[in-house]
Amino acid sequence: MRLLCCFCALAAVSGCSLLNAPDRDRIVEDAGGMDAPPIDAADGGQDAGVDTGDAFVPPMEVCDNMADDDLDGLIDCADFDCAESASCCNADVGVSVLDQSSFGDLSDWNRSAPTRMEPTVMGGALVDFADPNGVVFEDCVPFAGGGRVSVRFDVTGETCTDGDCEYAAVTLSPVRTQGGRPRLADELSVTVSAGGDFSVTQAGDESSSGSLGIGEHSVVISLVPGFDGDRPALLPTVRIGADGVFQAAPIDLRNLTQTGACANIGGLFVAVEGRGNAIHVQGDVDILSGQCTNPNQFGTTDNPLTSGEELVLTSSLSFSPPSSGDEWADEAIGSPGLLFVDGNWQVVAEATNDQPEIETTAAVGWSIGHARQTPGSWNDQWLNSSETPQLGAQPPSCWDGTCPGAPPADKVRDPSLFEGADTLYVLYAKSALNDDAYSIHIQELDEEPSVGPIGPERLVLDVARETDCRSLRDPFLVSNPGDAANAWLFFTCVARTGDTHLRMQNLTLLVTIRPVEGEPSLPVFAPGTDFGRFGGEIFNPEVVVDRTDGTAPVFRLWFAGFIDGEVAIGLALGQPKDGADQAPTFQPYPANPVLEASMPAFSNGCVGCSIESFTVARRTGTADLRFLVARKVPIGESGRRFELFPLDQVWNPLSL
Repeated sequence: MRLLCCFCALAAVSGCSLLNAPDRDRIVEDAGGMDAPPIDAADGGQDAGVDTGDAFVPPMEVCDNMADDDLDGLIDCADFDCAESASCCNADVGVSVLDQSSFGDLSDWNRSAPTRMEPTVMGGALVDFADPNGVVFEDCVPFAGGGRVSVRFDVTGETCTDGDCEYAAVTLSPVRTQGGRPRLADELSVTVSAGGDFSVTQAGDESSSGSLGIGEHSVVISLVPGFDGDRPALLPTVRIGADGVFQAAPIDLRNLTQTGACANIGGLFVAVEGRGNAIHVQGDVDILSGQCTNPNQFGTTDNPLTSGEELVLTSSLSFSPPSSGDEWADEAIGSPGLLFVDGNWQVVAEATNDQPEIETTAAVGWSIGHARQTPGSWNDQWLNSSETPQLGAQPPSCWDGTCPGAPPADKVRDPSLFEGADTLYVLYAKSALNDDAYSIHIQELDEEPSVGPIGPERLVLDVARETDCRSLRDPFLVSNPGDAANAWLFFTCVARTGDTHLRMQNLTLLVTIRPVEGEPSLPVFAPGTDFGRFGGEIFNPEVVVDRTDGTAPVFRLWFAGFIDGEVAIGLALGQPKDGADQAPTFQPYPANPVLEASMPAFSNGCVGCSIESFTVARRTGTADLRFLVARKVPIGESGRRFELFPLDQVWNPLSL
């Protein structure tokens, strides 16, 4: 059983804190003097001296009152101001991992002691554990964003020998098997003994106890993200029976994200253990993986993708099968494009047969490959693949002059996918091999990768048209929600002077895809925009549009930039001010970045991995987002490989 994981990255580990993010444009009326920047229309420009009173300033957003306090159209945890509020990390709102009314044949469970007989199932309940034994739910459960486990015990009698009583327990454990011990190692366990006594233990030490008596009793363990001093932690609450509520000791979040068999997803195993037959465990088992409803939350259970050779815990796009002798993509893969089309994931990516590290001194060529896979087969080899380049030369690079035939004349990079009028397109940046003045092109693709491109290549945006840019990179196209005949092209402008930045161009989709006549490209962000921890350069735009039903659309735009010399991913929200067909005005998310290489969701046990580029796509008909991040993985002292790492996010600010 595969889980859709979305776990909370907390504070220094990642994201939720007990403090709300500040409103960076809040102007407070004072007794005199100057307002602090930024100056907006509500202030009417720069104050002339004495402050005689400001225009209306909305109150701050309260994150748990079901109201839009600051009048920005977003309520409580949907509001960016609440992105770091602990109240938005909710154990009661999340992904249902298991909602089971019967243990059945235990097909979702494994024995905690593989050498012993599994417990006896009768009438959908576990009725006899015999020797100390138990069953463990087959998958790690991502609890770092909180969660809940509910179990029902039926105490049928009192069976004790010399004070040693039969029992049943629900246990949250970092390990899958007992390893010779009578019980699993526990982060938290609730044990109900024959006669109805109970105890709550953590790491084997009892923290609470009491008596329930004969009969049926429910046990609910809730895990809520918070802090233990200054350390991110899970705060457990145990509800036993109708009235018993106990606060257990905080669980250090590092126990979930850095150690144990479930560290790759920040999780624990859920087990039901016992001895004897005095306590029956009913089949009403509910496991919920909590979600923090803000954009810092990521998780994954799917493998990274490689270009050719399939390694341990990776899946191959089959671009360069080692047996083919055509290893055109064996040195590096990156800059992916991703789209969910007709029930399949479509992936395009740039790749090369030369080391990208030599680009500063040599001309390295790039080509683009294409593959397709169903969601349930992501972790299998992607046999539905172009294998050879869909676009560009084969091989793409020949810096040492040893390529067969003429050397490649062009290089193609930065592919992205767009679906318009039931047609699949790939956009990409193209330049001469010995030149970095890229222009943006488009090509129709067949959904079947082996078919290849359809029709002629078309120039969409010429670098000569963009006089402020010496190169155009990272094209990304989204339909204009207010005008079905148009689309917005987002791209990176490598500036002739100043910082690399993002621009957008209105395109017409009628007859040929081209810029709307008389409309120049626009900067995505206003000059002087505060990007927080990011340095000056911003690149790699990826956009999702919400509310495309005629109401005011909302654009979510992710971008890449540098923080302390390393690539990280940021987020901005935009909305058109003068009609749905007009250009949106974007503001960066106050708690940027949303993803850094050091965050557990990305590093995933990969020490020294770095973000190179990324893409974002929504699974059609859902709010679920999949990020595909190109990352460099260190190998040994000086080696490395490149792979495309999937991350899932179910953050949905509009509750769509």
